Amino acid sequence: MEMLLFVQLLEIATVLVLILVLTMLQRFGGIKYIYNLRIAFIGYFILIVLTMLNLFEEQVVFNSLFKYALLATISVYIYVSFSVGSNKLIHLARFYWMIGILILTPMTLIILEKTDQLEGIGYILLGIVSIFVGFFWMNKVLSHLIPSKIVGVTFILFGLHIMSFIIVQYDEEFLILGYMVVAAFEAIITISLVFLNFNYLKELDDITYSKYINLFNNSSDAILLISNEIIFDCNRRAEEIFERSREDIIGRNPMDISELVQDNGRESYDYGTELFSSASEGKITRFDWIHTSANGRRINCEISLFLLEEGEFAAVIRDMTANYAYEEEINFHKYYDAVTHLPKRELFIDRLARFLDERHNQVALIAFNIDNFKEINDEYGHEAGDELLRQVANKVTSVFKSEVTLTRLGGDEFVAIMDKLIHINRIYLPLERIQSVFNDNFEIQGQQVNLSVCMGVAFPESETTQPMELLKNSDLALNLAKSKGRGRIEFYSKKEKEIFIARINIERDIRIGIESGEFIPYYQPIIQPHSGKIVGIEVLARWIKQDGSMIYPNTFIPIAEETELIKIIGEQILSKACDDFRELLKDNKDFVIHINLSPLQLKDDSIITTLRDVMEKYEITARHLFIELTETVFIDDADHANEILKGIRAMGVGVALDDFGTGYSSLSYLVKMQVDTIKIDRSFVVKLPGDQKSRAMMEYIIGLMHDLGYKVVVEGVEEKDQADYLKSIGCDAIQGYYYHRPMSIEKIRKLLMS
Repeated sequence: MEMLLFVQLLEIATVLVLILVLTMLQRFGGIKYIYNLRIAFIGYFILIVLTMLNLFEEQVVFNSLFKYALLATISVYIYVSFSVGSNKLIHLARFYWMIGILILTPMTLIILEKTDQLEGIGYILLGIVSIFVGFFWMNKVLSHLIPSKIVGVTFILFGLHIMSFIIVQYDEEFLILGYMVVAAFEAIITISLVFLNFNYLKELDDITYSKYINLFNNSSDAILLISNEIIFDCNRRAEEIFERSREDIIGRNPMDISELVQDNGRESYDYGTELFSSASEGKITRFDWIHTSANGRRINCEISLFLLEEGEFAAVIRDMTANYAYEEEINFHKYYDAVTHLPKRELFIDRLARFLDERHNQVALIAFNIDNFKEINDEYGHEAGDELLRQVANKVTSVFKSEVTLTRLGGDEFVAIMDKLIHINRIYLPLERIQSVFNDNFEIQGQQVNLSVCMGVAFPESETTQPMELLKNSDLALNLAKSKGRGRIEFYSKKEKEIFIARINIERDIRIGIESGEFIPYYQPIIQPHSGKIVGIEVLARWIKQDGSMIYPNTFIPIAEETELIKIIGEQILSKACDDFRELLKDNKDFVIHINLSPLQLKDDSIITTLRDVMEKYEITARHLFIELTETVFIDDADHANEILKGIRAMGVGVALDDFGTGYSSLSYLVKMQVDTIKIDRSFVVKLPGDQKSRAMMEYIIGLMHDLGYKVVVEGVEEKDQADYLKSIGCDAIQGYYYHRPMSIEKIRKLLMS
């Protein structure tokens, strides 16, 4: 009996040690199932104590039932704790089934009066569960480690022994042996768990260190480990970013590989000390920093600095140089012109506003552009044009150095701010500087090109003048200069502004008039002087607005030609005139229509195609059509003009030279010009027939034209004696108010029918 008590105490001691080991391993180890075992063995310890004390020996039923309930509870707990990975529904079904069996079993045995077997059944249940835990531990919990397998095998043996021990529990000698074996099993489990946890932690430490090294060396960010502000380790990425070897980085103060002064204006050593102080409080400190590479290259960095332990820090450094460079490029293109690298309008206006606020009486704007830049672009190409713009920007900037702000508003238009004028009269000095740039030739694709420039100048009208208003005024002055020819300089004035605004309004109305069909042909008859018969008409453009008012040609034609809208107007008038006379011409084979074409239309090679298309559309034969042009078409390129006229005449369309004697033609042109008829300007008619010189000039011109094979039409005849005189000297046809004024299609139809 004493021996039995001793071995029971031995098992209690063993289980206590096991519980202590499990508690230590659960707290400091990493195996989650140790916690479950600790709870189970605490329950088992209580059971052993109760068995040893045998508190309820006199109450057999209660004693057996109580121990059965405790063993069953321990078994269910262990089973549930280690039944991982099961489907939840199946797991619950098995759990409740097991509970049901455990409740029904004692009830059945009590009914059958076999309550003394309850304790044995409980131990058998614990044995079965122990075997289950053993197999689970061998297969699931760190199964690759030998101590884990020993734990599993021991649990299996422990379970088998408990089951066999219960079968012969009434044999005292075997009972003593059983307690000793169980204690031995528990000791083996304890020792194995200690070794298992040691191996597990060692393996975990090895794995963690290996992962740390891989992470450290393969990080896309540079990592510096710093102790007392001295670098004691770094990763490969740090070597790449700083362009230094690991040996060259280690041992340095981080400030040694930094700019002396950071972008915020702080000295690196002072600012760095402050950042280390902040990080030493345990905060992760993030900031921008400028490091330098071995060759002095600036490295824009984003740094996260954090405390590892007292006096030791880790700095995670991300190289943002490419990002910053991209952002700078984006910002540069936002505010600076891509071609010339001059400020764009937004930045320019901002500076102009500042100058106006500070010293408006010293400010002036000079707007300038290159004469005929479009032609240069067309001839040499856009790349050459961009290169020319860069040359202009560089040369103008160089003559002013930093004295002015220059911008390119678009195309070839530049504007310079003069912000330090002592007096407005001093504006001629910067104007001369700009002009000096264009006195020298520019090189385009290896060729020397001479350029000229037009300039417009505007001063603030008052201290309240706004930047956009001043810019608009300089642009008005520039446009005025361009309208007066090449190389002109004009100053803004209110009068010129009014004229320019009126011109803009006319241009706008012309565009509206084209869309709404306000441009219509008027017709002035051409008379054969001997018979008095109408042999043709001249088509004249008239602009009748929707309100019924008429705008005369001398008002809109110059603006239409400047804007090249004259081409559209000319085509509309041509089509309308041919449509108006389509039926009238069928019964009159000798009747001709004189259509005025502008120099712009005749420079366009497509005019021949346009004429042919219109004649086909309205069924007009070539002999009924005459094209009138002025001498200005021969000024720029007489050969090209004659080629166009030759093509027109080849179709059978006649050509008349209008306003002869008022243009720039020399007599040598008369031999070369591809024309059929000469129309003498009214300026030769005004003093006829009384003025002897006028008569001599008229007789000479008509005689010369006839000798050259041209027919002659005299315009501007307003008096009977003028008509009679021209008839007497052999004029072929007469046109003027004496016979008829220009009229609408309705009136000309009535006239022709009468």
